[in-house]
This record gives sequence, C-alpha cells and structure tokens, in this order.
Amino acid sequence: MPCPLYKDGLCLSPKRSVLAPPEPGSPCQKSQTEFSKCPYYDRSAASNLERLLSLALRKSGIVSSIHLFNKPLKSQCEKFIVIPEQGGYITYCGVLNRYLTIYEAELCEKYYQTCPLRKLLYRS
Repeated sequence: MPCPLYKDGLCLSPKRSVLAPPEPGSPCQKSQTEFSKCPYYDRSAASNLERLLSLALRKSGIVSSIHLFNKPLKSQCEKFIVIPEQGGYITYCGVLNRYLTIYEAELCEKYYQTCPLRKLLYRS
C-alpha cells in the first residue's frame, strides 16, 4: 500500500514547502513500515485527506472554471470528496486519484452505483 500522502505522483505532505514529486528513492510506494520512516510523513495529516487536497490545490493552482462549483455536490460514493475552495467547491475522486471536472462530478453524483471504475475497485 502506498503512502496516503502520495497522490498523482506528488507528495502532499504539509511538511514540504512546495507541491512536488518525491525525491528519488523515497519510500512513497512501499509498505507502511517503509513510508512511515520518511521525513515528510505525517500520520495526523494522512488522516485528513480533504485538508491535504485543498492545500495541494492551492499549491498547484489547478482551480479553474472546469472544476469549480457554486454549491456542493453530493454523491453516495465513499470515494467522492467535496472540498471548499475559492468561494466554491471542488470535487475529488478517490478511485481516479484526481480532481473531477464539473461534467465528471455531475455524472458521479447521479450514477455512482454504475461507475465502472468503482466496480473495479471493489472487485475481489
């Protein structure tokens, strides 16, 4: 299992001053025993993914009109995260490990039960 602070090839640790890929040889994609030794690993931050994603948004500057909602969306999918940001809301998909466009988020809100990616995630 990779480090929970590692998303989309980037280290989201609040201990880093910039949003950047991990250093070569870092333990991000190794076992918990390995990544917990990383100087950037923060157990309390790892449990608050919504705050980390919001911080990552600010550092990356990806917020644009294709991501920003005026009101929060709701989806019954447990991998759907709504993040308050810049006077609106951004949505994040934990299955895809990325921010959703408005179109994608609306589909997730309406059709989460038939999402093929979500089905793959829970297939044993």
